[in-house]
Amino acid sequence: MKLQYCIFFLLILNSMTFAQESQRAQKVIEKVSNDSQKGSFVLVPGPSYMPSTKLGLSLIGMYLFDANSGKYKNQDVNVPPSILGAFAKVTTNDSAMGAVGTQLFLGPDLWRISGGYFEGDILSEMFKVQLDRFIDTSNEIRAVLVNVNRRVWKKLFIGFGAVWNEVIFTSEGSVPLGTSNTGFKFNLFYDTRDNTFSPTDGFFLNTRTSFYRKDLGGDDNITTIDASFSQYFSLSDNGHLFSWIYDSSFNLGDTNPNYNYNFGSRGPRGYTGKVFEGANMLRFEGEYKYYFKSILSSRFGLAGFAGVGFVFGGRSRVGNDISSDLFDSDPLAHIGGGIRYKVLPKQNLNMRIDMAYGREDVFTMYFALNEAI
Repeated sequence: MKLQYCIFFLLILNSMTFAQESQRAQKVIEKVSNDSQKGSFVLVPGPSYMPSTKLGLSLIGMYLFDANSGKYKNQDVNVPPSILGAFAKVTTNDSAMGAVGTQLFLGPDLWRISGGYFEGDILSEMFKVQLDRFIDTSNEIRAVLVNVNRRVWKKLFIGFGAVWNEVIFTSEGSVPLGTSNTGFKFNLFYDTRDNTFSPTDGFFLNTRTSFYRKDLGGDDNITTIDASFSQYFSLSDNGHLFSWIYDSSFNLGDTNPNYNYNFGSRGPRGYTGKVFEGANMLRFEGEYKYYFKSILSSRFGLAGFAGVGFVFGGRSRVGNDISSDLFDSDPLAHIGGGIRYKVLPKQNLNMRIDMAYGREDVFTMYFALNEAI
């Protein structure tokens, strides 16, 4: 156990060292670039821990740039920086995953275009109620996603997207459950945030309706609606920040257990994603952050968060019973805290390492270059 803690703190120290080196690299890039083509590059490693996949090490690389070549730099238009990024992660139980993607902000924040590819071979375990123990599982995933959105009124965006994914799930003693689906999406969101990386003011209302259809070459006819609302507050001029989120996902009509919302696999911290699952989900979470002006020129901060959520409906991938509706499902609460370090203070891009605890009675640890809320 002492060795694990030593490794953990060494990884944190190493992450901050890489972040500082990336900051120096950014200054070099900007020095040799002309004013219309300045870019910032960061390459940061960091630790994570899940009881189901054990200790993990991630490497995130991001290049931030102005896709409009400085055209709107001196105008009263707040255009977020565009991104080219890559992500890789390996864990001590031989899981591996990676992704590449981009997000482009074109014109006076008139178009928002994003796309990416993800592939992973995730070796894990899920709790089987009938056996009263965890069983070994394998999840092979490939996915491609493209979105094109246009601002139509004030901060209101409407757009469409296309998605393809393949999931092959295998559990101990069972045959593989493979699914391949193609779908299209309708996006509608309203965004008044003052920053797309770590907002301090404004709100973000985001809705996405996805249609998977056999007519498009897939295996299922599935319709999902995802909706979230997040809001951000600066409590004072002394670095006190608060944010909260309502997040939900609902599956309409046909369901496939490979598309269940595994509570903790995305979204809420403090859960492994290997115990509580369902076709539908809703949750609430709040987070408080404070940045110390006396430490590293306000680049270092602490965060605390807590939330509660529910999953229900559909069928379990390993045969467990799932509550049929919201009112029969059990509340899934979590609490936790973490550290923040501004890798790029000008863009307010933060590195975060969080630890959380939930109803599974285990601690989980997360590393990312984006905020959870």
